[in-house]
Amino acid sequence: MPRPFDINKASFYSTLEACHSRLLQIQKEDEKRHIMDLDIPHNWVEYVEDELLPAIEKIIYWEPTDDEINAPNQA
Repeated sequence: MPRPFDINKASFYSTLEACHSRLLQIQKEDEKRHIMDLDIPHNWVEYVEDELLPAIEKIIYWEPTDDEINAPNQA
């Protein structure tokens, strides 16, 4: 049986992944709702789709390039 998600003990990435997953669920549910019943207020939908989700995805799915991997260490 999986343990419930504990945000107080979760890592940075698992917290972002949970947030991303929940936002996608809310978006899907909102597609079926009337504009007055949306979970994400209508004035924030475009921001969530165009800026928030892409920013979270950029962090979650980031893969370093070969140049970043082979760059000299500046420490």
